[in-house]
Amino acid sequence: MRKKRNIQFLVLNTFLLISLVSVLFLYSYQTNTIKSNGNWESSKVKLEKGVMGAYSFITTNRPLAGTHLDLSTYFGYQEIFLKKNLNIESLKFRFKLSTESYFSMYFNKTEDILTGIRISNTPTFPSIFFKSNNGKFLKKTPLNLKKLKNGWNNLQLNFKEKKIEFYLNGNLLTEVKKPFIQGNILGFRGSRSSTLIDNIIVAQNDSSENFKERFDKKGLYSKNSLTILGIFALINIIFYFFSAQRKIILILWVNIGLITGGIGLYYFVNGQYKYSLPWKVRFGDSKVFVHKTGEKISQEIFNTYSTSENKNEKRVMFIGSSQTWGAGASKEELTFIKIFEKKLQTRYPNQNYVCINTGISGEVSANLWNYYKTHWINLKPEFVLINLANNDNNKEHFQENIDKFITQNNQLGIRTILIMEPNDRDDSFLLRNHEALISLANKHKIPLVDMHDFIIRHMDHGFLFWDKVHLTDYGQKIFAEELFKQLENEFDDPKNQLNL
Repeated sequence: MRKKRNIQFLVLNTFLLISLVSVLFLYSYQTNTIKSNGNWESSKVKLEKGVMGAYSFITTNRPLAGTHLDLSTYFGYQEIFLKKNLNIESLKFRFKLSTESYFSMYFNKTEDILTGIRISNTPTFPSIFFKSNNGKFLKKTPLNLKKLKNGWNNLQLNFKEKKIEFYLNGNLLTEVKKPFIQGNILGFRGSRSSTLIDNIIVAQNDSSENFKERFDKKGLYSKNSLTILGIFALINIIFYFFSAQRKIILILWVNIGLITGGIGLYYFVNGQYKYSLPWKVRFGDSKVFVHKTGEKISQEIFNTYSTSENKNEKRVMFIGSSQTWGAGASKEELTFIKIFEKKLQTRYPNQNYVCINTGISGEVSANLWNYYKTHWINLKPEFVLINLANNDNNKEHFQENIDKFITQNNQLGIRTILIMEPNDRDDSFLLRNHEALISLANKHKIPLVDMHDFIIRHMDHGFLFWDKVHLTDYGQKIFAEELFKQLENEFDDPKNQLNL
């Protein structure tokens, strides 16, 4: 009898242990996020004009799937910085890039100057040593980078007295003159394609401990060991004192152990954890987003400008979606429309030009036309600039809706200007809508500004995008400058410029 009970205890505790360890393992992966990690901060969540996926990147487990940092998740171009400064003597980490992928690693900052290195798998954005100022490259030194391994590669930086040595997979890649070190920072910026970073080790040149980052769930097992032991002991006590229910308890935990153990084994072998389990762990966001309908935003825009006391304003209205709204700018005044407005006011100080931003995130041309004819046209703009192409998936309907804007404006003596909305690369869907804009510009003989071509030609002048469509501060700046350059003469005397 005792032998049988001992065997039962052994089986129970074996499957009990399997189930508890499996649950702990799954919980660790489910809750392993940038936010719970605590060492890193994301640049996107600091933007005043927010972009898609910014909070999902820090609060979900996908970016740390398989305990690697993936900078391409949630629309790519993710950028993170270590929260604390380090006195770096040497830095090493491993990375894995897909085809057409690249990443930048920052290691020094003086005022607004970032110094770093870009490692690339694509000739479009070659590997370089760089210095940048507010997103613009001030200096680019090409790196003679041999072909990367298909799997994991290792990069190491050694900070000597007068130089920095870069080693790739154990071979000297390059040496550069050591910049003035005001503050060692550590940061990474990815691209749209898969970019994995892992096993970061920083040796410091003072008495500080080495910094290590593996992007796993730090301290989880030690923090939860008492809970595990408590559950373990409780079930054993129940099993010991309630002999009548031993068989039920044994069968229950064998099944639980098999199920949880199987799930845990699957994710362990698979090595990835890209999707959430059926349950979801919630975190409190530092910002609260309140959803507003396009109709409500449209009405708010109208109310804001309909009460203006300055009746001599010359109004320039921008029609568009999130790019037009300014998504990606760190501050309102750094959006391309605010920069454009400032240039207009500087160039024509006596004209009282005011730019009205009617950009609404996620909207399509049909809805924007309805808002325009219902509300915004009553604001009596002299110019209407339409920056659209991304959200409309039907070229014919898109062309019909834009044609309605132009026809209505021509009847009222309002000047229409079309802008070919830029993306970070050519896309057949986007280009079809651009073709529609070209056709309309030719039909009505109105100005058309190809901002897409301009941005594509300047992609390697700095950091331009936060995702495929939303521009950084530097992207906003060069957008505004080029747009103003191409349209400056259109604003000299609006009445003389109309083609009715």
